[in-house]
Amino acid sequence: MIVLFSASEWGSGDVCADVIRLNNGGEIRGVMDRKKAANETLPLDIVSLSGIEMRIAREDVEFFVFRSPRVEEYETRERQALDTTDDHWDLVMWCVRNQLEKQKQYHLEQVVRLSPDHEQARKMLDHVSYRGDWMPREEMMKRKGYVKHGNKYITMQEMALIAAEEEQQEVNQEWFDQMKRWKAALYSQTQGQSQAALTELQALRDPDAVPALVKMFAHHSDQAARSLMLEILDAIDSPQAKEAIARQALFDESSQLRTQALGFIPKSYHFQASQLYIEHLAHSDNKIVNRAARGLEEVGSEESLTHLVDALMTSHTYTIQVPYREGVTFASNGSNNTGQLGSGALPAEIELLARTGQLPYGVQVNPPQGIPSQAGVKWKPVKVHRVMQNATVLSTLKKLTEEDFGYDQRLWRLWMAAQKNHGRSLFTTDDAS
Repeated sequence: MIVLFSASEWGSGDVCADVIRLNNGGEIRGVMDRKKAANETLPLDIVSLSGIEMRIAREDVEFFVFRSPRVEEYETRERQALDTTDDHWDLVMWCVRNQLEKQKQYHLEQVVRLSPDHEQARKMLDHVSYRGDWMPREEMMKRKGYVKHGNKYITMQEMALIAAEEEQQEVNQEWFDQMKRWKAALYSQTQGQSQAALTELQALRDPDAVPALVKMFAHHSDQAARSLMLEILDAIDSPQAKEAIARQALFDESSQLRTQALGFIPKSYHFQASQLYIEHLAHSDNKIVNRAARGLEEVGSEESLTHLVDALMTSHTYTIQVPYREGVTFASNGSNNTGQLGSGALPAEIELLARTGQLPYGVQVNPPQGIPSQAGVKWKPVKVHRVMQNATVLSTLKKLTEEDFGYDQRLWRLWMAAQKNHGRSLFTTDDAS
């Protein structure tokens, strides 16, 4: 049922081009009362394009859509246009001005259908001339061996790598989820559940599981869990597993587990592990420098000797907190940058320990007991530079060469040059072979 009704204020605003499709096949276009349309219990009110206001029962409506007046105007212009290049091009320009992208695309295609060499239309379609033919840029790049990925073109090989990486990410995620379940079950109060997780982990041989295994257990607070991880990695035959073992030998806080990890590095992976340890001889943390040297004692080659000599003494920077005093200066003295004796910046006994190398990792100076730190005392961080003599580096050099020139880097280099001049091996022990 359609009911005409008197004019109202809601229909006097900006003209839209909403459409109501009736069950009998008819259409009414105009401005709908959108608030009423949102309520399915109310009839639809619409002001037609000719100004007639109508109320339509819901049961008479097949569907309705809200549209902008630009679409209505476009359809009117499109019905009046001829199938010619000029008329289609005029509609392209009108669509550009009115931001009707889909309609613009359609008329551009009609332009090039009628006039294949219409350069402006081809450019707007992102077509290019390639070997005498117009074609979409994507087709031209495909003929050159490129495919579109996102907003750029890449080679087929790059696309294959991206696809493989995305597939690997999915596999990794599956392993992360599984590893979380195993980790939780391993510490379950139910003995059967815990034993089942342990058995499954010990049977693990899939190289794809390595990233998840390392993420879950490499820094676990339980040393037994980290030891279990090393045993599992040892059983997995993959370079990624061996690299994880070599890294654990550097970064695990337990000397026992670092030794365990070094014992798991196979001879076939010694070269790769030695490169990792050589790189870490220049680490900012002196502990890591010495651990790297310990690793080279097991996997080092002649190449590593030069780097070991360079690492006999390494410079490190530490930050300590000292009371702030105006006029206090810090000056270099030998291998340390510390507060000058008698300056009051450090207690004399603390300064003496720092100067003699007995506080390699810095010191936190606290105010005397009973005196609150905020009682007029200001503190500031001071960087202390230390040149460290690395005993583990020296021990490794002595073991690999059966020579001992102490921390004299010059003598070590002279000896190495002499050995090379005489064609002698720098390694003189079976352990380093």
